[in-house]
Amino acid sequence: MDDVCTDGVCMGSPRDCDDGNLCTDDACDPKIGCVHTNNTLPCDDGSVCTQTDVCTDGMCVGSNPLDCDDGDVCTDDVCDPELGCQHPFNTAPCDDGDACTAMDTCDGGVCMGTDVETLPCTSDEDCFGAVCNSKTGFCVCDEIPELCVELVPDADAAPGCYPEGSTIQVNIVLKPSIQLVQGAQFLLSYDPNILTALSVSPGSLKDPMSPFDLPLGSPFIDDVAGRVFYAVGVSPDRNPTLGPALIASVRFAIDATCATLDEMCLISENPMNTILVSPTGQAVPYLPCCSAPAQVGVQPPVLSCPDSVSTNADAGGVTALVTWNPVTASGGCGGPIDIRCTASHDLGVNIDHLIETGGRFPSGTSTITCTAEDACGLTDTCEWSVTVRPANTLELDLEISPPVADGPLVRCIALELYENCISPPMESEETITFGLPFNLPGRAKHVRVKIPPGKYTCITARDPLHTLRASASLQVVDGIYRAVFQGDPSLGGNWLVGGNVNGDRVIDVIDGALISSQDGMNVDPDSPCGTIGPHVDINGDGLVDAVDRSFVDRNLGLADKGACCPGGGAMPATAPKMEITFEELDAMGLGDLRSADRNGDGIISVEDLGLAPRLPRRDKLDRKSGRIRR
Repeated sequence: MDDVCTDGVCMGSPRDCDDGNLCTDDACDPKIGCVHTNNTLPCDDGSVCTQTDVCTDGMCVGSNPLDCDDGDVCTDDVCDPELGCQHPFNTAPCDDGDACTAMDTCDGGVCMGTDVETLPCTSDEDCFGAVCNSKTGFCVCDEIPELCVELVPDADAAPGCYPEGSTIQVNIVLKPSIQLVQGAQFLLSYDPNILTALSVSPGSLKDPMSPFDLPLGSPFIDDVAGRVFYAVGVSPDRNPTLGPALIASVRFAIDATCATLDEMCLISENPMNTILVSPTGQAVPYLPCCSAPAQVGVQPPVLSCPDSVSTNADAGGVTALVTWNPVTASGGCGGPIDIRCTASHDLGVNIDHLIETGGRFPSGTSTITCTAEDACGLTDTCEWSVTVRPANTLELDLEISPPVADGPLVRCIALELYENCISPPMESEETITFGLPFNLPGRAKHVRVKIPPGKYTCITARDPLHTLRASASLQVVDGIYRAVFQGDPSLGGNWLVGGNVNGDRVIDVIDGALISSQDGMNVDPDSPCGTIGPHVDINGDGLVDAVDRSFVDRNLGLADKGACCPGGGAMPATAPKMEITFEELDAMGLGDLRSADRNGDGIISVEDLGLAPRLPRRDKLDRKSGRIRR
């Protein structure tokens, strides 16, 4: 400022930018002049009531105020900015710590109370915790030790809850006293409709630290009115106590279910048969002291959970759909019930999403565990499992061509299941019982067998010791493969045609000869899987006779049906033989069938066996090949 040219140069004096504020940094900008930037330097706000002063937004701000609390209820604690902490007296309500004064008030910095024994009264309520002397009309204050009632929590339930079938222990407790106590008595009231008093015992039996070990007479129990009177002292070899201490314990049986037990109280009136009188070191209740209410006879909740399931996987896969309704809990004594469930799988698969209502379960065993807990902490737990076997279920309706003897009749059925016409079929043999109750002879309905999992579309079935093969399409019903072999093929059915006893998939003179060779023999009608053939009792009556030959007679010349796929499956090696030479029999290892040659021409033919060939009259039989020439 005041710039002047000197020696050809413009010269100016520096400008004074000090604003006198400690909380700003002062500078001069050549273009705009003085600049005052706020800072955060320590400062002094001028008050002794703050201990930490810092510049904030250009001002000195104090914090961390002085703690002026002197701990005296009879002073108001304030801080003067110049003088600091000040403690002027007040007239606030207070407590002088003397049980024999009332209406305590601060005066001159001292808590002062009115002697209750100067107060007129008509009842104890007028005496501020003391006792009203009805004869004098004034309150009387004796330093009477205080007794109270405490419920002992049940170990198996939440506080305030007592399960059905349990008992309740009530402790009578001496509170801290200003004088030594060597004896106590009480009159305890309870609800006799809910509880029955069982026993009363001195405190030392429940707590070895209690000096109260000397019952002063037997306890008086009135289960009609609901009263227990008891007095107990301290043996001469023990010391009296200032408390706290256990005076006595009363045990009750619970007679109700899901009931609310109102408070149990020590009656303040001087009880009957008074044994001890204060104030000579004995404790007698002078104010009602009651226990907290409780829930008694509480019943645990009952979970409703699904049954365990063990099943094959659904058709075409390795999983199974298993569902249930959500788990519920009932019973208890009302109120909310918390249900928590966890799930695990023996192969470590996460199945938590299946807990609530089930769903599609993987192969293996899934286990679900649920726990219900009520407000009293009582619980019920249930567990169930879902086992999915890596197999599918096949349900069959099977019929053997009649006539078949009354059941039960056991047969081995060979099955072929096709997924497509490229891969070989899945083959199995199942022992199946026909003619069970509610089934006609020769029929087996709703037979379920376990098969390897696969996406099957067609199935064949035959009895390798007695029938030809038949085929059927597969349907999936409720996750189960289903196939039906039933009805006369001439009428569109597909029952298992009987008559093929040597397993060559054709019905011809060899089958007839095998039957004739055992004519009249009694045999086991059953042929479970593993039976070695030939087994020529086709109708299952246990006797080889004309009925069995009739199968060959009716079905002579028939051959196995084709497999599910064109040209697939094991087809007959040769055409049905209407006659066979001895040489052919010997080559087949069937030389013992020569006896069937009735006319002695060295050839077994349909005529020898009395069979009616299914041949048009114009057809001729080539004796060498056994084939029909047209």
